[in-house]
Parts: sequence; structure tokens; C-alpha cells
Amino acid sequence: MMSEELKRYGKDKDGVDKVMNNKDFAADALGQISMNTVNSMTGQMTYFYTTKVGMGNAMAGNIQLVAKLVDGVSDIIMGRIVDQTNTPDGKARPWLKRMIIPTFLAILLLFTVPNAGSGIQFAYGVATNIFASAVVYTAIAIPYYAMINYETKSQEERGKIGTYRGLLGYMISQVIGIVLLPLTNALGGNQSAWIIVAAIFGVIGAIALTVCFRCTKERYSDVRIDGEKTEEDQISIFGAIKILVHNKYWWQMLIAQCCLSGVYTFMYGAMAFYCGYILGNDNLMALIGTVGLIPSLLGFLTSPFMIQKFGMRKAGMVACAVGLIGTVIRIAAPENMVIFIIGHCLVTYATAPIVAVLPAMTINCAEWNDYQYGVKMTGMTNSVSSFGGKVGGGLAGAAIGWILAATQFNGTAAVQSPTALMGIKFLNIGVPGILLTVILICYGLYSLEGKYKEVVETNEKRRNAGK
Repeated sequence: MMSEELKRYGKDKDGVDKVMNNKDFAADALGQISMNTVNSMTGQMTYFYTTKVGMGNAMAGNIQLVAKLVDGVSDIIMGRIVDQTNTPDGKARPWLKRMIIPTFLAILLLFTVPNAGSGIQFAYGVATNIFASAVVYTAIAIPYYAMINYETKSQEERGKIGTYRGLLGYMISQVIGIVLLPLTNALGGNQSAWIIVAAIFGVIGAIALTVCFRCTKERYSDVRIDGEKTEEDQISIFGAIKILVHNKYWWQMLIAQCCLSGVYTFMYGAMAFYCGYILGNDNLMALIGTVGLIPSLLGFLTSPFMIQKFGMRKAGMVACAVGLIGTVIRIAAPENMVIFIIGHCLVTYATAPIVAVLPAMTINCAEWNDYQYGVKMTGMTNSVSSFGGKVGGGLAGAAIGWILAATQFNGTAAVQSPTALMGIKFLNIGVPGILLTVILICYGLYSLEGKYKEVVETNEKRRNAGK
């Protein structure tokens, strides 16, 4: 049902009403701060577990893997819940309000690992990672991604939402990457210091989610307070999953999101190892993160122009190519700090357009569901964003521990073996390059953009004919 308070700000190039102003875009983007705060802090768990709690490398990696795999099921369930949610606040926004306090608790509890036996620590690590990812992150991410569909019908505005969200989310991730180690080290560098910093970021995440809920609107949500059932409501969760797995574009976006999350996890979850053991000073992570803010900002500022010139798919492909150039540069001189920073800047620039186009490209997959099967399933379709992000982040987090263990990294040793150093280089340079290549292939195969207008027009005609 369309909001009675709908305001229009002209039309986009397709003749669709534009209904959002800059305040709306900014308020919407605040939700990304909460999500990226949870995601960034969970991305640091392998480093925290191995260097601050004293866990073994493999055990730390296995915690990440078990938690993320269990967590993956919750995305599909939450997507179905969102599709069937009907409240005066809308279909998606109510879940943002419900997750305000849990956001703070999830971030804090990650770091309050008890000083106990390895079995207890493993169980606690799995439980708190599941709570952070499967419960809190999922209950924010699925409705938050679905909100784009309910806020505006304009493809121009949807692309702008992705840019705002990507920019703000990337900035909070960078801020955490820049200040986390220096701040925890300044507070003593022990577990207590990490708990204090986690509490600070937990408060920030909760406040951002509160403002996002209060200042956003679902202008086009089909809320049915009277209990009326539609064809989409009557589809079982297994029937909905069957539709999704037959949507090739959904698969392409799932794989792309999985790889993108992996890129971020390796960039920030493994960076501390690189700075400490390859460049010789883990506090350099703050310098590299600060310098990286410039290309990431440029990436988001130039994304709208790239999208306008090339379209979403090709803009993402160009960005992947830039990131691969940065990978090659770092391979050439991995121990040279200046060369490493230059390559890192190219990769951080590349992630911006990739992030900016991904939400709108994913939402378009819901229109393909409608075109092929007569049901959109917005929440279920957008579960790809959370599911892919968590699976990708979980596998990447686990891979950090696995590769460190396989290369015989010793967290208590001041000097690492050549094999361990090679493993650290591979984590920070080689693996992100491989993942960017996979994203490039997924975007190259995504042909829905070229037929999107025809798909939408066909869907509208069918719905109008059924009235």
C-alpha cells in the first residue's frame, strides 16, 4: 500500500516518480553502519582469538566456519518472515527497531570470552558468533536490503541508495580498521581493552539503527493489516526456495556477494598479520586504512557517473578490472610498503562501485521471479545479500585460520618462518585477487539488466490485467 504522505521530487529518466530527498538517503544509509559494525568486529575474531585469548589457529577458524554455516539457514527463514510481516510500521522497518538493543549485546558478547578450557571457549565462541550473525545481523540485513524495494520504484534512486549505503558502510568499516588496533593497544592491548572498544562500537551501532528506523519510510510496501492472503503468502518456504534456485541471476548475485564479503574479510581480518609480520609494525594498519579512505571515497563519488555511462553491470566489471591491477602491483613487490599501499588503494577503489551496484542488481532478481513465476518474494530474494555476505565472511574468516595453521604461523613468536610469511602474503594479496576475478565473471554473466525494462512492463501488465 502506498504511503499517504508521498512526496514527489520529479521523475527519473524512465519517467518514474522520484520520492526521496538527501535526508531520506542519509537516514536510510545509517542502517549500514549497524550492519558493518557487526560484520567488521566479527571479522577481527581470528586475530582476537589467537593473539588475545590464546586459541589455536585451527580452532579459531573452525569457530568462524561453524557459526557461519549454521547461520546461513537463518537468512532464508528471515526472508520468508519479512515477506509475511504486516505491521503499521511496514514490512521491513519493524525489524530494525527490534534489533536496536541486540546489536549492542551482540558486539559486546563476542569479546567476553571466558578464561576457561578450550572446549568451553569453543562453545562460547560458536554461540556468540551465531547470535551476532544468525540472529542480529540477519534480522537487520534481510529487511534492510528489502527496504529498497519498498522505499522507491525509481531505478535511479535505488542506485543512489546503494551508493549512500555503500559509502557510509565502507567508511565505518575503514574507521574500525584504522582505530581498532591503536585504540585497543592504547588501552593496554589485552582482552579487557577489546571489550571496552567493543562496547563503544556497540553503542554506535545501536544509535545508528535507531535513527534509521525513525527517519525512513516504506512508501510502496504492500502491508495487509486485514489479514488478506495473496498467492505469494500461500507459497511454502520450500516452494519459495525452489523458485530462487531456478533463478540464475539470483545465483550470480549470491556468488558475487559471497566473494565481495570475502574480499573485505581478507582485507581487514588479515591486514593486521600483514602489517605486523611483513611490514614490521601492526600499527601501520591505521596508516593504510587512513590512506585507503581517499580512493574508497572517490570510488563512491564516481560510481553514479560510471553507472550512468556504462550501466550497473559494466560499472562493476570495470571496477573489478581496477582491483585486479592493484593485485598485480602488490604481487610485484609485496614487502615494499609504498607499493603495497598503492595496490591496496586500487583494490579499495574497486570495491566501491561493486558495492554500489550490487543491491539494485539483486533487487532486479525479484522482478525476474515475478516474470517467471508470478511472485516477487522480495525478502527471500534479498536474503542473498545477507546469506552471501555471511557465508563469504565465514569461509574467509575460517580460511585465515586454516591457511595460518597450514603454513605453521605461531602467534606467540616474534619472528615467523618463510612459509608462514608466504601464507600471510597469500591471504592479503592472492586470495582477494582470486575473489575479484570470480566477481568479474558473475557480473559478466548478468544479462538481466539489458532486459529489465521489458520484464517490469510485462509484470505490470499482468498485475493490471488481474485486477
